[in-house]
Amino acid sequence: MIKYKLMNQAMQTHGKMSWRLWERQVATGEGNQLCSGDVLHYYDHPVLAMLFNPIHARITNPRMFKCVCWDDVAHDGLKGGCKSMTPVKELTLPEISTEFQVEFAIRVAMKVYNEPFQQWAERWISGEDRSRDAAAAAAAYTTAAAYTTAATAYTTAATAAAYADAAAYAAARAAARAAYAADAAYAAARAARAAARAADAGDLFNKVLVEMGVPV
Repeated sequence: MIKYKLMNQAMQTHGKMSWRLWERQVATGEGNQLCSGDVLHYYDHPVLAMLFNPIHARITNPRMFKCVCWDDVAHDGLKGGCKSMTPVKELTLPEISTEFQVEFAIRVAMKVYNEPFQQWAERWISGEDRSRDAAAAAAAYTTAAAYTTAATAYTTAATAAAYADAAAYAAARAAARAAYAADAAYAAARAARAAARAADAGDLFNKVLVEMGVPV
């Protein structure tokens, strides 16, 4: 199984775990819990690794590696976990612009959120209206919707709706903060995380990448 992993410049990951090309690593834990020593973490696509880095490892100036993984045991929609992994090739980091991050966030949120967010989102994607004021208004609307939904989020459907609200809010905030690359990157990743919680992620992110012309 081919997957992708980010490391720092010293080829280290969380806990200063050191890696070498063609050297197999095995998880130390016996369980299947993500964000623990039970698994070795991976991403399904190099672009997704870069998009989600701001809310996961937050590696500054990362290196990207193509890896062979065995015993896949966990996945939360954004990242997965396996029991053993071998990095086999270093890859060139994909270039991810702030505009790309914002569009990705908006398209992901559109998969789980309805009107009137959709109207603003379509105008932003087409280039008709990318103003900060319009994005701020969309964020304000989804914030109000999130409070309303959260007040009644006692069922699975209501909880999913609350996450959809959060995805739309984060996407709109990413657009509103596009002038600030770090803020936009973080908001875009949050939008993806909320969307994954709002619905069964499945091929959600791959579908969005295809829509944006990225080979998967």
